[in-house]
Amino acid sequence: MERDKQLDFYRGLSMIYVVCFIHVVYWLKIGAEPIKSLMLFEMPLIFFISGASLSFNKTPRRFKQVFFNRMVRVVIPYYVYAIVSVVVLAIVTMLWQLDISSIKESMFAANYHIDITLYSLRNICSILALHNIPQFPFVNHLWFIWPYLILSCTFELQKRILTKVNEGGYLIVCIFLFLASQWVTENLWIRCVFCYNIFMVMGYCYYRQISIKARLLLLGISLLLIIILQISGNNLVPMQDHKFPPDAVFLFYNLFILALFSLIFSKVRIPEFKWIRWWNERGYTIYLYQNFAFSIIFPFVNTTGNDYTSWKYFSLCAISVFVLMSLLSSIVYPLERKVVKWLLNIK
Repeated sequence: MERDKQLDFYRGLSMIYVVCFIHVVYWLKIGAEPIKSLMLFEMPLIFFISGASLSFNKTPRRFKQVFFNRMVRVVIPYYVYAIVSVVVLAIVTMLWQLDISSIKESMFAANYHIDITLYSLRNICSILALHNIPQFPFVNHLWFIWPYLILSCTFELQKRILTKVNEGGYLIVCIFLFLASQWVTENLWIRCVFCYNIFMVMGYCYYRQISIKARLLLLGISLLLIIILQISGNNLVPMQDHKFPPDAVFLFYNLFILALFSLIFSKVRIPEFKWIRWWNERGYTIYLYQNFAFSIIFPFVNTTGNDYTSWKYFSLCAISVFVLMSLLSSIVYPLERKVVKWLLNIK
């Protein structure tokens, strides 16, 4: 089946939105409610797009093949990122021990104690387990890796199931399983897997395959459920409380947003821009290394005297992150590709 370029553009724009909008707002503490809460629809969109991408090749693949593909595309790039991060931490530690005042006086050093010599076995295991890069700031985004790995590796099983059952019925079962999971556990990864699987299934089954009437119906039902939840005391604001771990409020709000976007983008086509193509091709790499850009920008955040709720200040930070990550990706993405190629060629 012919590649859907619009889907590639959606993926590139989604990554820009995550890095340059969501994380600028939340990591640099810019903006105010309820705008901050209304912005939190990025991850459901990403999983919907992932499911839609899989729908272009519905031929079943063996688990071994899928697992190998995910190791190459997800795990190896993470370990390259982890090694680069540890090297940077070692350099900062060395500069600190050399008593360079500019390092010690920076906001980066003042807020984060960097000393890689304090690394323990537990810290090393945390890195190896794809959990964290201890001492490196702004690494909360790494939570995404395990839910994405689990869903992308196991989705082949769901593809086989979907060939034998009604797609709408299967989606309803997925929704009920997630709603049940929030009564059973508070575990972030379990709840994320059940929640984001709903959007992945929707992308796989319904991308460009659903009528306007069905989209309007989803829009109306999800809005009604949001109102019911709001009346029953489940306030939408702050949405961050509903995202980690995800709950019914987060689910139905994002179903509403997804239905709304599907109506809009059924009529709107995104023109091709080189920078959107870059952020699509290098999206995962940019996602991993984004904390480098935030670590560079952060020392200046509390020293500029700006109004942290102003659009001008937000725009300055967002553009800075966009430029820094576009430039940094031009270095780390080729490095990552070379490492992957070298590993694949080892006999």
